[in-house]
Amino acid sequence: MGKLMHKTPLFSGIEELLATLHAENHQLYILSSNNRRNVTRFMKMHDLKGYFKRVYGNAGWFGKGPALQIGR
Repeated sequence: MGKLMHKTPLFSGIEELLATLHAENHQLYILSSNNRRNVTRFMKMHDLKGYFKRVYGNAGWFGKGPALQIGR
């Protein structure tokens, strides 16, 4: 991911969606199988850092379900 990050575009409309959710005071998090550093760099490249409260990385393909259970 790190090597191709500069070629990876955002989905159409995602910036507007994040701005709207943020303006409505939703708390946004990222849970990714990618490492946290890559996700943070990607967010910085696209000026998205201010929208998210926290980034959780290295969740692995099968680690996302258990990671989501932590907050319960």
